[in-house]
Amino acid sequence: MRELIRKYATTLFVFVLLLFSNLYTLSYEFSLSRDTIDLTYTMLPSIYHVSSMSTDVSDYQIHELRHLLTSDSLEMSRQEAGMRLEEESYAKHERAYLKLMVSDEEMRLFERAKTIHDEYLSVSKKMVAHSRENRKEEAYRIFRQKLLSLDDTLTACFDKLVDVAMKNASRTAEQAIERYETSRWIALSVILGCVVAVLSWIFAIEYFARITRSE
Repeated sequence: MRELIRKYATTLFVFVLLLFSNLYTLSYEFSLSRDTIDLTYTMLPSIYHVSSMSTDVSDYQIHELRHLLTSDSLEMSRQEAGMRLEEESYAKHERAYLKLMVSDEEMRLFERAKTIHDEYLSVSKKMVAHSRENRKEEAYRIFRQKLLSLDDTLTACFDKLVDVAMKNASRTAEQAIERYETSRWIALSVILGCVVAVLSWIFAIEYFARITRSE
């Protein structure tokens, strides 16, 4: 038995170290994969959809201004069709973003943005109705006094949502880097431990062999 222990102890020790190293590496790779998935499929798409929502609002506003600046019925119809397309695009990005939120803070900001956007559309429809009737001064007054203010508030909400998503992405990236550094340190420690174990075992065998020969 003692001979078997002497013969296989180092091999068993090295095997245990390597097994631990491999199990830890698998755990690390799982965590890193999860962080990568979060970045790729949640946080970066969140930024994209919020930015697209903001762009849709800006493009919608361009159609509003063009509507105000024309008295041609056909041109006004074209601008109203453009507004509807921007509403549809906004709604599509809004639905997609709703599935990606990961924090209560995002939900609160999203609900505020939704409330403001709904109010913006309601006021906009009144403005467009006045513009359609060629009551341009009244329509422009609504645009200047109400819609621009709502747009500023809505833009601030979008900026905060992007900031939250950026912070989440940055935090996830930092965690991935920390896991990588820890994994590298453990891997190097295991390799060093294996080397030390093998060299120590060789030294011990030689030492006891000399003692045995001297006896």
